[in-house]
Amino acid sequence: MAMGSASSARFRPIYNWQDDVEDLEDYRWGGYHPIRLGDDLSNRRYYIVHKLGYGRSSTVWLVRDRVENRYVSLKVITARHSKLSPEVDVRNRLRCGDRHHPGHPFVLSPLNEFYIDGPNGRHLCLVSELAGPSILEVKMAAEHGMLSIEAAQNITAQLALGLSYVHSCGVIHGDIHTHNVASQIPNLDSWTAEKIYENFGEPERSPILRCDNEPLGPEAPPYAVPPAYFWSIGEENLTKQIKIIDFGEASFSQDERKKLHTPMPFRAPESFFGELIGPAADVWAFGCTVFNVFANGQLFDGFMSSEDAILVGMVDSLGVLPPQWWEKWECRSYYFSSDRTPKASITAHDPGPSKPLALRIQEMRSSGDQSEGALRPFKPDEMVNLQNLLAATLKYLPSERVTADDVSKLEWIHQLFLRSRTNESDAL
Repeated sequence: MAMGSASSARFRPIYNWQDDVEDLEDYRWGGYHPIRLGDDLSNRRYYIVHKLGYGRSSTVWLVRDRVENRYVSLKVITARHSKLSPEVDVRNRLRCGDRHHPGHPFVLSPLNEFYIDGPNGRHLCLVSELAGPSILEVKMAAEHGMLSIEAAQNITAQLALGLSYVHSCGVIHGDIHTHNVASQIPNLDSWTAEKIYENFGEPERSPILRCDNEPLGPEAPPYAVPPAYFWSIGEENLTKQIKIIDFGEASFSQDERKKLHTPMPFRAPESFFGELIGPAADVWAFGCTVFNVFANGQLFDGFMSSEDAILVGMVDSLGVLPPQWWEKWECRSYYFSSDRTPKASITAHDPGPSKPLALRIQEMRSSGDQSEGALRPFKPDEMVNLQNLLAATLKYLPSERVTADDVSKLEWIHQLFLRSRTNESDAL
């Protein structure tokens, strides 16, 4: 009994839970650095203005660079991840890429790196150009939970070009999904911090409280800060140009790698069966991301799904797995009969025969409010282009998928890119 009580106490939360902020329990040794608004870092060069976002291994901040007199983003990595982070090497590789590549503008540009020491350890800090909310967040804030077809097409073209640039540098991103595709916000460099607060809201400072009512130690900041609210810029401005962000799961093409930490609905099938991971895994994730950009849902279930649930979704959408994977799938007999037909346990919830993926997107887009201002349907050529793109990127076997470079050279992708450049010039 004593051992059980000790085990329960070990996992007892330290801090009161808060929504829309990082996991406060990781304000401990090896975890997050306790950033405060108004902090000065790196010999007072970087002044903390607002919060941009957070993840399981970092917090990201809107920062004023006093040397360059502009706003940048600052990613402060947890101490434990700082020790093994590949991002500095990956960023150096991206810096050395061809700046004339058409996809270069759509990848977040690295600017500087430095370390800080704090109560939770030594933290790697990565300075990059400024980017705004993720496309996932923009979608969630949009009417009907969906973007216009024009905005979705624009994002697709830029993401294809950006991924082509990443691969041209010999880098595998390893974590492509809508949360790692960010909007680029308009230039704010002439704005004061006060003007930023006036337009996007004063940062919230929600006091961090311990569950035991004891005072906070130096390992935690006195308050938590939710990310800045950029929606006043408008969806149109937030989808004009995107940036591929967060290379924390990246690797190099020559590395031998068999695991991905991409969210399950975007994870390439080869990773489920212990095969080597190459650039084709990014192409699969790109196809899943494109589906998510256009639709009001994901192609394969939710973020917390099991591998088996995702594989069942793949079979339903794309057909039976290749023979070598089908035989290796240990739980297949629970879901499918020997003739590979679905068992009653899953067909009871099956809406019917599989449909072309683009048609599924159209039905998703048509299932919402049909009142005035509802999203328009696809034009025939748009449907064909999207269906062909998804079919080419979502091939089971990596060797059969198109490359990111192939996608970037599609005529309709090129035309969308030119259209977005024209619109941007007109706006200027």
